[in-house]
Amino acid sequence: WILFCWGFCTAVGVLKVLVKLDKFPSFIDELKHQHVDPMVNLKVVICCIASLSAGAVMGLEAGLGSVGAALGFLLWKLAEKILPSTSDTLSDQRRRIYILAGLAGAFGTIFPAPVVSVILVSEIATAGTERSVAEEEFMTGRRLPKKVFFYLVPVAVSAFVVAYAVNYAITKSHKIPPPLYDRGYDNLSVFTGVGLGAIAALAVVIFLLIGALMKAIFTLVGAPLERRLGVPYRQIVTASLAGLITGVAIYLFPLACGSGKDGMMPTRALSHADKITVLELFGLALAKVVAYWACAHGGLVGGIFYPLLYFGLTLGEICAKVFHMHYV
Repeated sequence: WILFCWGFCTAVGVLKVLVKLDKFPSFIDELKHQHVDPMVNLKVVICCIASLSAGAVMGLEAGLGSVGAALGFLLWKLAEKILPSTSDTLSDQRRRIYILAGLAGAFGTIFPAPVVSVILVSEIATAGTERSVAEEEFMTGRRLPKKVFFYLVPVAVSAFVVAYAVNYAITKSHKIPPPLYDRGYDNLSVFTGVGLGAIAALAVVIFLLIGALMKAIFTLVGAPLERRLGVPYRQIVTASLAGLITGVAIYLFPLACGSGKDGMMPTRALSHADKITVLELFGLALAKVVAYWACAHGGLVGGIFYPLLYFGLTLGEICAKVFHMHYV
């Protein structure tokens, strides 16, 4: 595993040099600004597929978001040729709406319900822009035009249905696995929830602190290389270092492999069967976080959603064992 991740992540660094991809806007930037460069998005998709295939502990949101945003942008181009807008303002609004709809469709294929995709797109697109735009500008952060939902909702629902149908055609199964917990609500549940929320907040702080530490390490390694040898050498070396760290993490804790989506159910099953200890869960959570931040700061391409969800899952299982709460 160590050699596999090290070698193939180094190859991803070489690939990024060949396609000339270094800094690029995240899907969150595309959500907030509704601006897309299709060629850059194509490079992001290629490098995301390569990164995940190399064993990067990251989600697929970066590549998926790039596909959705680029498709929305290209559809806007086509619509403008067939039915051109009557003004530049309306054309700009159409472009923004189509890009948001493309992103909603992309994320509608991976979330458990289409409404999650709609909420994600609308919240991120309007958040934090109040002080940087005029009151009358589209997507000011104060409100979301109702007409946008006439695009987001149908696109997200359609994408969800198509993904479900494709999954059924491949697996021939539509059964949803039963939950591994069955405790109902009682009068103490609210206090339990508050306590778990406080623990989760502390865990997020730890998650971010580890990210800051990994960023400092990769900056110390990459900055001198970039000054002396140039950007390509920095890209290759940092990607190689990320692969080495990821390989060690996966070797020590095999469940840390991948984005985290496929590891959720096995981790829950092992925990509920008492086949994994609290210390092993702690080590697994730490390995997942360190490997994710190494990949992120090492220049590999991927997303944060599934690694963060998996981190939350391991935290819940730890709480279940420590506090004897077998319904976490």
